[in-house]
Amino acid sequence: MNHKTLSQHANSSRAEDQQRGLGFVQKHPVNRASKYFLTVLSYLMILLGTFLVSVAFNMFLNPNHVLVSGIGGVAILISYLFKLSLGPIYLLINIPLFLGGWRYVGFPFFLRSIVGTVSLSLFLVFTGRFPAFHHPIEAAFLGGFLSGIAIGVVLLAGGTTGGTDIISVIVNRRSRWSVGHIMFVINTLIVIGGAFLFGIENALLTIESLLITVLAVNGVLKLGGWEKRKSSRVNIETHRSSTPPGPDQ
Repeated sequence: MNHKTLSQHANSSRAEDQQRGLGFVQKHPVNRASKYFLTVLSYLMILLGTFLVSVAFNMFLNPNHVLVSGIGGVAILISYLFKLSLGPIYLLINIPLFLGGWRYVGFPFFLRSIVGTVSLSLFLVFTGRFPAFHHPIEAAFLGGFLSGIAIGVVLLAGGTTGGTDIISVIVNRRSRWSVGHIMFVINTLIVIGGAFLFGIENALLTIESLLITVLAVNGVLKLGGWEKRKSSRVNIETHRSSTPPGPDQ
């Protein structure tokens, strides 16, 4: 495949991505107006997703003592032990993960992940005043479902909510594992450790919530064509690295 044919294939794939849904807010819109519109829309999707994650935490999960997994769980432990504010701790823990996202996934991902993490930190403070839902089993289900939908929306917009989301995206782009399953494995290991501190009952509720989150995340990403987009990108990059320069290059 020569350079001209490859370029046509790449342009065709990009056009299809734009038609498939709002999740493919990338840097290849049809014109400048589309570029600005889709960029703004991607950040609005990230803000919506992080707001819903904060609602899931403050209304459903935290009031019922459902363990929060991932980096958020670590931040909560530190906040609880040292009586510190949750938002700033969550932000500080994510700094090394930001750097990893920048190195392995690229600057647009890095920037959107910063927006996602900072907005989530702020929304956690804002939604802390929302009324709580005190029914543990139902809350674990609703909290997991809502946060799964929200995380899926953020990922389709090209960002993350920080924490294990960043690790999941990096591993996903270099393996056949889905984002949801990577998140589940990482979070389960953290929950097992947390069970020794908070008890088996809360750990079981957390696992219930995680299972629902995995299903919701994978469902949203499947609807948005995440894996098809990933495969298309990998094929293009493979052709670019393996195709020798032709006479027209």
